[in-house]
Amino acid sequence: MKDIKNISVATLGPSIDHQKSLLAMLSNGVGSVITLPDSHSFYNIDSAPSRFKKIIGKVWKPDNKAYLEMICQKLDDSSTDVIIGYWGTNPISDLFSIKKLRPHIKVVLMVLCHPMSLNNLGIRRQNFMMQRATASLDGIIYPSINMAEYFNKTIYKKKVPCEAIIPPCWPQAFQAKKNARELKDESNIVFIGRTDLSGKTVHLADDVRPLMNSILAQGIDLYHGESKETNDNNPHRKAFKPMEQKALIETMSYYDASLLAYNTEACKNDLRFHLTVPDRLITSVSAGIPIAIPSEGYGGAKSYLKNYPAIFEFDSACHLKSMLADRSHVRELKNIAWEARERYTAEKQGDKLNSFIMSLM
Repeated sequence: MKDIKNISVATLGPSIDHQKSLLAMLSNGVGSVITLPDSHSFYNIDSAPSRFKKIIGKVWKPDNKAYLEMICQKLDDSSTDVIIGYWGTNPISDLFSIKKLRPHIKVVLMVLCHPMSLNNLGIRRQNFMMQRATASLDGIIYPSINMAEYFNKTIYKKKVPCEAIIPPCWPQAFQAKKNARELKDESNIVFIGRTDLSGKTVHLADDVRPLMNSILAQGIDLYHGESKETNDNNPHRKAFKPMEQKALIETMSYYDASLLAYNTEACKNDLRFHLTVPDRLITSVSAGIPIAIPSEGYGGAKSYLKNYPAIFEFDSACHLKSMLADRSHVRELKNIAWEARERYTAEKQGDKLNSFIMSLM
């Protein structure tokens, strides 16, 4: 068996923060790492119809010659032992094709979000595609125990690939450096989810204006990114201009808590929010700020927070108001969150990933 220092790994996916996270996990273990684009990034496929057509075409009949020739050449040149694809369902068909062309390479899917769809038909379609893909996978990485249980109950029919649960975390370099220990005079909360509801990738669950309005009605100051859809001149609404993620993380410790919520009532099926660990939660934890989350649902997020004891679970906006009104308790949770954030870095997940990679050999 190879030593971990002699193993070569390739990552497969777009150039996003999750790539940086994966590289940070691999930074103190394997011998070498190369980064490769998935075919969606390679061909710059933007529209949903084009993505769907490409996925279906490649899963059933891989014919992506130019892309696959490039990928295989890089894999051969680097003597890659393991390739890890990430970012939704995008890399599934690529991993499927690569395994056929290079069967000696261990192919792994890092499932960050599944299912993507918010309706029953879409979920069945995505589950079917995942079932077909997992037959060719050597390994799979889940973000939460909830996702792992769902796959074992629903996705796997015969073969179960090697499994690991590795919570997604941003690299240590992303974490906030300054803790704003002082409290604002008024109860407040920050929401870092989407408010630009006219975007082409927006879905019904992104529209949290009903919850926002109930929070504002309680007199809680609500900070969020500015948008025309939320411009109502409410004195408790505090909109800020968009900023880069690192800058956003650095400012978040000034607030009482970060609101993690979606409009699940608008979804025909909200399974996604019971399994997935949203990026906005990863960002909030990196900022070292308490999390405000509805009492009902969000199982994946809550399992992620098991080592982060700075949570406001609320039944209603009125309930949230009463908790934030206890300023000494808010201060206590802010200090706990600041300390707990250090447990949530990509680098601290490296040993889990190294052990998983070794189990594939």
